[in-house]
Amino acid sequence: MNDFSFFINSEKAEKQLQEIAGDDPIAQKRLDEILPLLLSELKESPDPNMALDNLNHFSQMIISRMAFLSSLKQNPAVTQMILTLFGHSQFLSDALIRNPEYFDWFIDSSILRETKTREEMFEELHNMVGLFTTRDSKLNAMRRFKRREMLRIGLRDLMKTADLEANTLELSYLADVCLEMATSVCLEELTKQFGNPMEESNPEKVALFTTIGMGKLGGKELNYSSDIDVMFLYSDEGDTSGSPSISNHEFFTKLAQNIIQVIGGMTKEGYLFRIDARLRPEGDAGPLVRSIVSYENYYASFGATWERLALIKARYCAGDAALANEFLEMINPFIYHRYIGISEIEDLHHMKSRIDAQIAQKGTTYRNVKLGYGGIREIEFSVQLLQLLYGAKNKSLKKLGTLPCLRELKKLKFIEETEEIFLKEAYIYLRHAEHKLQIMHAQQLHTFPEDPEQLALFSARMGFKADKKQTLDQAFLNHYQELTEQVHKLYGHFFKLPEELSSEKKENLDWLLEEKVDPEKLKEKLEPIGFLHFEQAHKNFILLAKGPSYMHVPVRTQKTFAALLPSLIEALTHAPDPDQALNNLERFVLAQKGSRSSFFEVLLQNQNVMDLLLTLFGSSHFLSDLLIASPNLFGSLTLPGEIETKRTEKELSEKITPQLNSEKERSKKITLLKSFKNEEMMRISLRDLLNLISLTEFFKEYADLSDVVLSNALAIATEGKEVSLAIIGLGKQGGAELSYSSDLDMVIVSRNGNHTENEAAAELIQIMNNKSDGNELYKVDMRLRPDGDKGPLAPSIETYQRYYKEKSATWEKQSLTRARFICGDPELGKEFEAIRQETIFKQSADPSIKEEIRTMRTRIEKERSKVKANEKEIKLGAGGIVDIEFIAQYLQLTHGHTSPKLQTTSTLETLVALSQAKHLSSQSTSSLKEGYLFLRALENMLRIVNNQALDKLPTDAAGLQHCAKRMGYSDTSKALASEQLINDLDQTSAKIREIYLSVFS
Repeated sequence: MNDFSFFINSEKAEKQLQEIAGDDPIAQKRLDEILPLLLSELKESPDPNMALDNLNHFSQMIISRMAFLSSLKQNPAVTQMILTLFGHSQFLSDALIRNPEYFDWFIDSSILRETKTREEMFEELHNMVGLFTTRDSKLNAMRRFKRREMLRIGLRDLMKTADLEANTLELSYLADVCLEMATSVCLEELTKQFGNPMEESNPEKVALFTTIGMGKLGGKELNYSSDIDVMFLYSDEGDTSGSPSISNHEFFTKLAQNIIQVIGGMTKEGYLFRIDARLRPEGDAGPLVRSIVSYENYYASFGATWERLALIKARYCAGDAALANEFLEMINPFIYHRYIGISEIEDLHHMKSRIDAQIAQKGTTYRNVKLGYGGIREIEFSVQLLQLLYGAKNKSLKKLGTLPCLRELKKLKFIEETEEIFLKEAYIYLRHAEHKLQIMHAQQLHTFPEDPEQLALFSARMGFKADKKQTLDQAFLNHYQELTEQVHKLYGHFFKLPEELSSEKKENLDWLLEEKVDPEKLKEKLEPIGFLHFEQAHKNFILLAKGPSYMHVPVRTQKTFAALLPSLIEALTHAPDPDQALNNLERFVLAQKGSRSSFFEVLLQNQNVMDLLLTLFGSSHFLSDLLIASPNLFGSLTLPGEIETKRTEKELSEKITPQLNSEKERSKKITLLKSFKNEEMMRISLRDLLNLISLTEFFKEYADLSDVVLSNALAIATEGKEVSLAIIGLGKQGGAELSYSSDLDMVIVSRNGNHTENEAAAELIQIMNNKSDGNELYKVDMRLRPDGDKGPLAPSIETYQRYYKEKSATWEKQSLTRARFICGDPELGKEFEAIRQETIFKQSADPSIKEEIRTMRTRIEKERSKVKANEKEIKLGAGGIVDIEFIAQYLQLTHGHTSPKLQTTSTLETLVALSQAKHLSSQSTSSLKEGYLFLRALENMLRIVNNQALDKLPTDAAGLQHCAKRMGYSDTSKALASEQLINDLDQTSAKIREIYLSVFS
């Protein structure tokens, strides 16, 4: 006897089941055969009545009920699948009832098994839309495609053949390809009407357009009924090429408006997505589209904390990918500062508080799975705060999705493993709840029902079962409350509570400015910050507030400093060396003379400027001295976006060369060139210190600056002279891998080697070494030229050719692996490169060089690496930088003739090329690359302090600890920062030396 009692109306249910077969007696027989299976599956459905209603409606839409029922009999899994769909989602059920032909499509198991890529999805959409020619037919085809894909994605979700990440990824890609197709359709229409939009800066080039995804779309975390948040941008201003002609801004505004209409507008097939462009600068009040330059100017000058948070999830969605990547690279420094200030944390709290207030007003604080107490947003805010805090130093944290970011936070130990496991499970559970709400009717719901009957149905869809102890709705509510309370607790742990922030900010520290302070109280306050010299720090605070005894500082200025003191203490907590930072800050303020009060006002109003200064003052005496000697540099560095700006060699040249050309006096040209070099060096150094660039980017920017300075110094030296000279960089200058305090190893090539050319070369060296104002442009090392110090400064090209052919030693061939034309006569540069090729890359080097290079390396290690007890040498010692350079150079000389890729001047690029050519194993290459970057970072850190060529770690505990903290290490319960640094250095050196010995065995 069949059981119909679980239906609300059992008689109606029995009648509906019989209607499924229609009037066909054979179909009726087939129905009777599968009726027990149908009833069994319907009983397991969260809503048997809705499932049966939808099954009945679907059976009336299909061509052959017999074929349908046969499919169910032959494959019980299909029965389970279709009744799962009909019992969970009216929206998806309606899609299948409207297009019953989809049934035969999705019962193919492969359709639901595989996750589609963006490319596969776009190809299918392109093929579908390509069948039509009119705009309306294309738009309707897009909507049918979206409906079919939503059905497929929803079924994968309901049948648990896709996890949350795969599910939201496909939903996001679906939005991407619809945006891509909409862009293509609308761009074609507008181009026919107005012609191509041409770039103002390059009239031959068509301006580009792209769409940036934000929010859930940007994070590849889209829901079933999410708005898609977007921003539109184009590459350059200009005008279109057609008639009539309109401005690029007008053209791209029309394009964006048309895209919004295509995506969000209704046709007979429905709509695609609700589209929201309010996350753009100035929201609805701002222009719908902007050029990339306009975006850059806005974020540099007006960007707010909430925009930094929003841009964390920004990604390319449609249009030109290269333009999108340029935009994403441009905004990266705006998003990720070295550290986040109290005011920014408060901003995030205010944002969350406003959301809480809105939810509370609606009475859904404890029922909104997205914005409510312990909801999705609290997990997202916690993750994004940690991204903002640590993303600048850890590029792997710059991920789009919440779950990938949680995994990385655990990996980097910013959260505990138990926290990551819980937050991951909580996030997945809450997102599933959100999906169950939205998949029902394709409505943008985030709040579960309050009505017990409706809540019971929702609880059943979430997989809960009633038992003797609790009802369905109670089972869900108990689990939900326990989960969200724990999420909220962790949210409070990651964020400092607002009242804690306020009390910290208002802490009265005026006692620090009193002449007599209890030493124990002083130590209690300053030791946790990282100070070692408490009395000197106390003296500095007083000097900052009141000035030295011979100076009168107004009471108002003293009060301003007292108000600044809590924020200053907070910033010093993050300084690499608080003692050094405070000492240098006091020196800098003293050098400000009459502007002390206004300087304090600037710091009081701008936490970022104070963070920037204390990072600099706590990292480098050299840069501090430079800033104190040239206080005008401070103003230029605090211009919005100045430090974040990346300048290419071309842009550097365009900045200084016109200024030098307009100056008549040689001495003023040199002074101007020095000022330019100091300003740009300071800017690049701060980009390095604030982790706005990678180490390899720092090498490149530093080398570009030296190239531009050399080029302009050569122009000054040769002005009015008929000479032909070329500058060839060697060593780290040639490899474009310069670091702090690096000499410029170079040679000068002349056309004829005559007196005038050598005289011009001497003038160049004099300009570079000029110390008339206490500093020089660069130290220049010319000892690698033919015959060294005994030879002429600028030998002729023939001299170089003859010398390298007849006399060059192995070490000189090694130096040629790094030879790069810098500036001067390009033809001479080409001729020197031909000599380089002939000397070292025409054929494989003599096998004897292996022993020569090994012997030379041993001698360097013994004679020049004078390591005392407990000292750690990172350059010349065993497993040091020179080991890696010698490996690269030896293998280049041996194999360089086989491929142009092996003839690069960069050590890192050489290692990659050697690996690709199978001359180094991938494992060895990886170890050498990582080791090289680690050791070069250590070298940078050591040298930036005093701009001296230091290659040994300090042996005293305090100095070593400061070094470790400058390298980003921090104390843990298991080991001091310095112990971790030494351990990593020892392991790195040992691995490098092991590879070195295997290469030179």
